[in-house]
Order: sequence, then structure tokens, then C-alpha cells
Amino acid sequence: MGLPFAVDPFLRVFEKYNLSIWPMQVIVYLLGIVALSLTIKKTKQSDRIICGISSFFWLWMGGVYPLVYFCSINKTA
Repeated sequence: MGLPFAVDPFLRVFEKYNLSIWPMQVIVYLLGIVALSLTIKKTKQSDRIICGISSFFWLWMGGVYPLVYFCSINKTA
């Protein structure tokens, strides 16, 4: 079974995505570190903060990326 799109456009989507969200990568890494540290050192609000960070990641990767970037090469995304 092959991909429903060519490899070159697929790689260009990654390039376009990474270039257009540049400062966001730093924020995502920081949020990941915060979530990880809150799993190690629990606070009263740890679970809510981790849930919020995880929800943001799921919404971003399940909504923003496919709708804004990936749909340019695969309309069913």
C-alpha cells in the first residue's frame, strides 16, 4: 500500500510547518518540561495543569496541523 501523496510535497509540508511556527517549538518544549516536572513533583494543581497541557498538544496535532498544513496535500486530513 502506497502513500496517497508524493514524498516531496509531504516533506515540504513539514518544512512549511516548522518554519511558520518557529517560536512555538520553544514553548512546546517548555510545556513538555513543565508537564514532566509536575509528574515528578506533585502539587495540588498538577493533574489539572498536566491535563491542560496534554489537551493543548492533542488539539494542536489533531486540529491545527491537519487543517492548516496537511490538508494541502491530502484533502481527507
